[in-house]
Amino acid sequence: LSYMRTLVEPTITKNIAIAHHLYRIENSSQNQIESCLGKRILLLKLPQENGEKGVICIKFSELFKLIPRAFNMEKLLKDYRLVLEPSWSGYCDEDILYYTKYKEEIYILAAEQGDFELLLRLNSNLKPLPFGPCDWVDPSLFKKYYESSENKTYDILMNAHWGWWKRHHVLFKTLKGLSSDIKVALIGFPWGGSSLEDVQALAQYFGVEKQITFYEKIPYEDVIKITSMSKIGMLLSLKEGSNRAIAECLFCNVPVIVLSEHVGGIKKNINPVNGKLVPQAQLKDTIKEMLNNLNSYTPMEWALKNISCTVTTEKLNNYLKYRAIACGEPWTKDIVVKTNSPELKYYNEDDKNNLWKYNLELKKYFN
Repeated sequence: LSYMRTLVEPTITKNIAIAHHLYRIENSSQNQIESCLGKRILLLKLPQENGEKGVICIKFSELFKLIPRAFNMEKLLKDYRLVLEPSWSGYCDEDILYYTKYKEEIYILAAEQGDFELLLRLNSNLKPLPFGPCDWVDPSLFKKYYESSENKTYDILMNAHWGWWKRHHVLFKTLKGLSSDIKVALIGFPWGGSSLEDVQALAQYFGVEKQITFYEKIPYEDVIKITSMSKIGMLLSLKEGSNRAIAECLFCNVPVIVLSEHVGGIKKNINPVNGKLVPQAQLKDTIKEMLNNLNSYTPMEWALKNISCTVTTEKLNNYLKYRAIACGEPWTKDIVVKTNSPELKYYNEDDKNNLWKYNLELKKYFN
């Protein structure tokens, strides 16, 4: 298998770069990109007068194919280092691998182990970083909603859209084998053709609808409040990018359950201090065990030390500084702190005031 990878992967990247280039000639995406400046494309550092490059973060996988079509990449990469933040796992993707055509280093958040290892094997200009979108939480948003474990309304929280791949049926089937006193909060919104009514009908099919309170399209402030009112958070999908809802549970001091079969960046953050990674077959027993031992978990303490936006920005800054110096480039100014909510945002208001207009001025790099 290892030998086959060494043969196939370089060929894949080469052919993707050629095909993508031909497609790029026929398409312009500047209008779409312009609407993303300061939201999904965020300046973290301006170029300096000494020739030091600036830093731009680009978020959401759907955007990656538009960047080379809209920008003059030669000019952009001369002035900026790019940090790509994919929103979905699975980096053997033409919109990511296309960037191997450039000689400049491009940095990619790769919290999922398989994606990280793929980029390492390519040994290209794409440099993986071992964190993802779930690692940029603003802890200040959660302070006023934190409640002690004695004041909980819900036993289980599941914050997930109503799409079928969130697998609500697994939760409902598990509830049938647990006490009917267990109360569940479901937060969601329509997605992939599935509606609230579809999920409610599924709960009725399993006979657990009376245990569930449904919340649809509620303000983010209410999402945090309901999260803090829950004892356990849960993720039952088998593949995602880097789930933020589970990270938010940790900052509300709510321990979590994630399936060991899951593929995604959040998986690396789950440990005995903040929750459990378990096979689906053990879900029922794990829920009972955790509800009886909530005091043994300290998820908020772990989250503050490991996945807050300030901590992750420092990690990114240290790596970019190391790579700049290794490439013989100057590094005299650090990047600013950014957070995800879910769009990119500046953590400090002063940074927003100082840099906002420069985000809009990136239009000067358009083709």
